[in-house]
Amino acid sequence: MVDSKTVKSVTPLYLKTVSQKFDLMTIFLLDLSRRGIAQLGSIVDCQNLQVLDLSHNNLLIITGIDALKDIKVLSLAYNKLTIVDALKGC
Repeated sequence: MVDSKTVKSVTPLYLKTVSQKFDLMTIFLLDLSRRGIAQLGSIVDCQNLQVLDLSHNNLLIITGIDALKDIKVLSLAYNKLTIVDALKGC
């Protein structure tokens, strides 16, 4: 299993491991809280995400979130965000 304290950027393999799904398009709910994530990486490939928890990570900026059109719940609490331009259209 992937050590949750060492994740810097989210890869497709990491998303499949955490969600236990083989296809990123079938992930609707994703809890990536408290995993030390610094970059969103491949999260934008989960086009059908509806609930995304990224709280308690090391995110400075969020890019690509605006591509996730089905997001209903997004938690970004307890990060180090300085740029949130991707949320302008929300």
